[in-house]
Amino acid sequence: MLKILYPLFLLEVVIGGGGRMAGFAPVSVRGIVAALCLTVTGLHFIGRGLRIPVTTLALVIAFSWMLCAGAIVGFLNGNDAAQITADVGQLSYFFILPFVLHYFQTESRARIVTERFLVYPALVLSVAYFFALYLIFGLGRFEQMYELLSIGDDFFFREDQTFFYKSFLYLGIACFFLVENRTPGRLVALLLVLVAIYLTHTRGLYLSVILVAALVYTDFKQKLSLFLVLLAVSLILSAGEILQLAAKPDSDVVRLLDLQYIYQHTDLKSLLLGHGFGASINDRGRIEITWAEIFFKQGLVGLGVWLYWLCQVINMYYAFDDEKRKLLRPYFSTTLFVMVISFTNPFMNNSIGLVALLVSYIAIQQAAMGDDAISIQAKPAGKGDISEC
Repeated sequence: MLKILYPLFLLEVVIGGGGRMAGFAPVSVRGIVAALCLTVTGLHFIGRGLRIPVTTLALVIAFSWMLCAGAIVGFLNGNDAAQITADVGQLSYFFILPFVLHYFQTESRARIVTERFLVYPALVLSVAYFFALYLIFGLGRFEQMYELLSIGDDFFFREDQTFFYKSFLYLGIACFFLVENRTPGRLVALLLVLVAIYLTHTRGLYLSVILVAALVYTDFKQKLSLFLVLLAVSLILSAGEILQLAAKPDSDVVRLLDLQYIYQHTDLKSLLLGHGFGASINDRGRIEITWAEIFFKQGLVGLGVWLYWLCQVINMYYAFDDEKRKLLRPYFSTTLFVMVISFTNPFMNNSIGLVALLVSYIAIQQAAMGDDAISIQAKPAGKGDISEC
């Protein structure tokens, strides 16, 4: 069951966008798959227990506390109950973590399967995007494509008739796997994905790929040089839009207005715990800059939990020797990528980004565990049984 369910779990996220394209209101396919995953994990826990590393348990406790604090502050501030529930529900996908941990602990080929079901669906997305562009520009069927794809909120069309799909996040993630073990076939696949990324015309996507690649694959001097080049290129690419900010009501203006709103509504009272879940920013419950939304709703404490997660990954990754670090480099790059792109696009605080972060975290964490690793063996209750260290 687990060998079927885990690939299905990854496949649905990588190609399924926000999770409701094939949903049956009010239940989504993603919700059904998540329920199955947690049920299987729960049955295993009842029968055999689950080995939980102390660092992972600490992260779960911190994240749970963050959710509770955000909800309580939201209710105390009189925020809309439905919006509070929506915010908590969006972040609750974090608790799929035991299922991912269970799979990595029981399947010796977990990393191989994970790579395949992160990369292959991304290649399918690339080809599908090329075909969609052919229909739009080659056959002139923009109106039909727009009507077909604009039913939900997973597709965002631009003035130039290109579009962005929420699952395109995984095009960037696929790059970090394909660039390893460079064979002719993988290089062709990498080129395919890179071209698809460029044709989305999403600066946040391709600049995040470039930035993370510069940080991970170069030494310090090269990092500095590449960062300066990247900064110059991004300024050049954005120059035309910056000159038109006063007249052009595009996403750049919206982001600036959101930041201005957050600055104006932040005081000593909200600095630590924020305004709580359900708080609106310019009459919107969600904004593009995820880090800013986290700060506004959950304050410095909320930011601290996410940074604690990032620090755990960094500490584990750089504790490896060069050989193991190279093996796990795609997962480390994935973590950085999701957190970097979340400065411009909302990913890391929803199921699309959370799955990438969780899979990467568990892959690195399980590789870090040896015979001397400290963990907690959670066992089902029995005669005199307690959780053992």
